Order: sequence, then structure tokens, then C-alpha cells
Amino acid sequence: MIIGIAGLIVGVAGVALTIYGIMQARKKKTSSIPQSPPDEVEKKSPPQEKLFLVPYLRNTMLRHEDEWIDKIREKLGAEGKAVISQNIALHGQGGSGKTAMAIEYAYCFAEEYPGGVFWLQMEGGLGPAALAFLIFADQQGIHFGEWKNLKEQDQINMVVRFISDKPHKLVILDNVDDDILPKELAFKDCHLIVTTRRSGLPLPLIRMDLPDKNEAVDIFCSYADREVSHLSEKERKAVLDICQRVDRLPLALEILGQLVRKYQLSDLARKIKKEMVSLEATTTAKEVTSVLAALNLTGYDFHGEKTKNGLLAASYLNPDMIDTKILAQILEVDENKAAEITAELAGYCILIKGKDVYKIHRLTQEAARTLDVKQKVGQKVVKVMDNRIKRVSEKGIYKEAYGLIPHIIQVASLAAENLPEEKLPSSFAVSRWASFLKDSGYYSLAESLFRNCLERVDHAKGEVHKDYAAFLNNLALVLEYQGKYEEAEKLYRQALDIDEKTIGREHPGYAKHLNNLAGVLEDQG
Repeated sequence: MIIGIAGLIVGVAGVALTIYGIMQARKKKTSSIPQSPPDEVEKKSPPQEKLFLVPYLRNTMLRHEDEWIDKIREKLGAEGKAVISQNIALHGQGGSGKTAMAIEYAYCFAEEYPGGVFWLQMEGGLGPAALAFLIFADQQGIHFGEWKNLKEQDQINMVVRFISDKPHKLVILDNVDDDILPKELAFKDCHLIVTTRRSGLPLPLIRMDLPDKNEAVDIFCSYADREVSHLSEKERKAVLDICQRVDRLPLALEILGQLVRKYQLSDLARKIKKEMVSLEATTTAKEVTSVLAALNLTGYDFHGEKTKNGLLAASYLNPDMIDTKILAQILEVDENKAAEITAELAGYCILIKGKDVYKIHRLTQEAARTLDVKQKVGQKVVKVMDNRIKRVSEKGIYKEAYGLIPHIIQVASLAAENLPEEKLPSSFAVSRWASFLKDSGYYSLAESLFRNCLERVDHAKGEVHKDYAAFLNNLALVLEYQGKYEEAEKLYRQALDIDEKTIGREHPGYAKHLNNLAGVLEDQG
């Protein structure tokens, strides 16, 4: 899919194509399977001389995409006139198809961007996005030297510089969760597409509403491999009922469409109604309820408990980096069995096959985690990651576990401040991960995790506690590493005050914190 850098700098002549011309040139998709096999993907892929760093395969099952693609073209191209730099945002609720449309646009019009097409997964912030970009580029044969030896900010600078140096390019920022874009991403000579659930971004917005009832029927039937025109009146009524029960949410319709191979349409309509009624009082968001109902029905058809546990494990991991190796460790099976599990889940459109790994929708993750009774699988996920972090930290070989960083960030994000500190993941596990990130040079990520630990301990034990003092010290240390000396000094002094009230001046912990205070004072001269 991706080749070397040679030959990438080409002229921009021909970029200013009209919308009409592009629409005429767009390739139509005829396959009836959810994800293209490798030989079909090759036919549909952008030309090999272009950089195309998009970690998703093209979804051949999309329906009514032309309407949204035309809207994107209009915003980016100013009604057919070429605009060198333009930013837009695709806005809508989870599961409405924002990412799918961004992927489709990238595949349709890659030829217009001589500088290439680049994908940054922004949910965890710019640091994790840069790391994921470097990992994926490495997998595609584009190497950035000894990037694993660089600190977080240096990795960000490397990625931004790499993209900035390219001529006219397309950059997609997926799942932006803030109302302000990082200033580093103000690219020139660039079309920028942002996908977000937020409406406050100061960009031209394309609001992706849920499909109407006829469009929903079409989406369901495409995944069910049924022709809408061939439905009987009774069957069409059943499909309409299914669509309405899940509020016409495309993500739920994709999963339910696959179940037609097991259920008659009337039976499926009856079962989804029963599931939705039983779940109405257990979840807060309607879209979560819709996906959860679809997962429950699918779960009855799984080939064994391991498949369900594979889904639950995937619900805790980074949604864009689900690989068989880490699933095998969590499920305690060999990689061949893990591959069978991921393939089965992909067959139900629960997992999505990417270029090198599987992916899972964030809404699917949220729904699936509610099925993890007492968080038994979640605890296994934490245990596997924690043991690996302990091993590499003890040996000082931090870059051996860089592939875990996206998963660490994902699991740590579940540690809301109002959770008891021992709940998944425990504050002590998160603190170890934060120390690993600090020692690996990911200072801003480590700071975020240490602050989370501090909030949870405060909620559970209050500020006058030895654990609170310990986490204050850890946070102060990472602030000191970032040159924030005054803030670090303040926290060290606060930790010492708490130590005096809890463990006393004779305790080794007090001496350690006092030594750290002396160090930051020395740093300030």
C-alpha cells in the first residue's frame, strides 16, 4: 500500500478539478463483503507513488456516501474552485459514520494530493497521535531512524515536520476531543478534515445526521446481503422496525445486518425489541443501548466463551491497535486461536480489519465494557500490561514496551477521579505506568496520569495521607523534568508538610522528598 519516499515530490498541476469532474471520475464499489480482501483493496488503493498513511481499509459496504462526499468537496473546494488550504470538521454523535466518510474521501481523492494523505488519531492528544503515526509508518516501511529514542515532544516535532514539508496534502484528524486544535497542526498548503463529536471547533462544520428511515433500511440490507427491492411487505416492515428500535444508528445496523444469516427478519425484529426494552433502564445514552442490544444478540451466536472474552478485552485496548499478539496474552491462548477470535468478531462487523491490525469503534467498546461482569477481563488486561511495564522498567529497556503506550493511555482514561482508587485500573498501577512514561520521555502523558492518581487518592483518602504525599512527589518530579521548577517546588514542599503529619521526619520517604526539593532548588540556582 505504501512505498518509499523517493518520487513523492510531484507538481500540483491538475489539483483544481471541479466537483463535477471528480464525481464522474469516482470509482463505484460493487463488492458485497464488509471489508475488501487484499487483492480488491489493491485495485482500489491510491497510486503507489503517493504517500498514503491511512491505517484503515476502504469499507465497500457504505451507502449514500455520495451526499456526504459532495458536502466535503464543497467545503474543501469552495464549490469547485481549488483552495490551497482549508479546514473542515465532520460533526455528529458516535456511530454516525464520521470516520467512515473521512476514510472514503481519502481513498476517492488521494490522487489530488501530491504530498500525500496522512491520518492522526487525536483522541488521546497529539503525543499519542504522533506515536501511533510513527508505529504505523514503521509497519508500512517508512522509517524515521531512531525515533524510539526520542522524547515525546521530539517525536511530535518529527511527525509535524515530516507532514509540513510535503506539498499539497490531505491531513485527517480523527476523534478530536477538544474545541481547540494544537497550534502545531496549522499546516500550510493542506486540506484538513477533523472528525469530532464536539460542535465548538471554530471550523466550517458538516453535521452528520442519522440516516432517514429509507437510508437506514438500505444500510441494514447492505450488511444483510439483501436487496431492498426484493423484500416482501412483511420483511420490509420487519426491517423498518429493526431500524427504528436502534434509532437508525449505522453502527448498530451494521452488526444487526450480519445476524440475518441466523434469524428470520421477523424473529430478529422481535428479539431486538425485547433487548431494547430490557436495557432501557441500564444505560444512559440511547446509542450505547442500541449497540449493546446488537452485541447481546450477536453474543448468543459466538463460538465459545473465548470469543466473548476477546470482545471484552478489545473494549479496554486502544481501539485502533487491536492485534492478535496482545489478545493472545490476555486470553491465555496461542496467536492462531487469537486470530480465529478476531476473524469471528470481524465477521460480525464488531471488529474492523485494518491494514495491519484490527480496530473497534469506541461506541462498541463503551457498550461491551458493560458486559464485563466485575471487570474480570479488564483486570486481566491491566495485569498483562502491568507485568510487562514492571519487567521493562526493572531492566531499563523502556522502548521494548513502546507498543503498549497507546493501550496504557486507553486503560488509564477509564480511571475517573470519582472511582475508588483500587478499582480498575488501580492508582498504583497507573502510577507505575506514569513512571514508565516519564522515564521514556513522555512527560506530558506522565503528568496527566500522575494528576489522575492524585485526584483519585484525594477522593478516597483526602490530602493528609502518605499516599497523597507520594503522588505529589511523583507529579512534582515530572514537572521538574519539564522545566516547571516553581510548580514542582511548591508540590515538593506540600508533600513534605504532609509527611511531617503522617510518616514523620525520620521516615525514609521524608528524606527522599527532601532530597528532591533540594534538587529543584539547585536547578533554579
